[in-house]
Amino acid sequence: MSIMIDDILTLPKTDIEEDLSVGDKREYYGLVDTRDEQHPVSRDVVFKVVSVNDDHYEIKILDIITSEEP
Repeated sequence: MSIMIDDILTLPKTDIEEDLSVGDKREYYGLVDTRDEQHPVSRDVVFKVVSVNDDHYEIKILDIITSEEP
């Protein structure tokens, strides 16, 4: 399983240094998808907060950041 655009994931509030609100968009480097515990996948992404809970955010993946190598 891999992180894809439009996925809805949870992100612990402790992973973000600032308080976010619904609708906030951020770049996040090294987001780890642990839905497949045996094969965690790390991606750099742009996300939007869709829900704020007591200990985590629900985020929607808007874009996958890819590095441009020559």
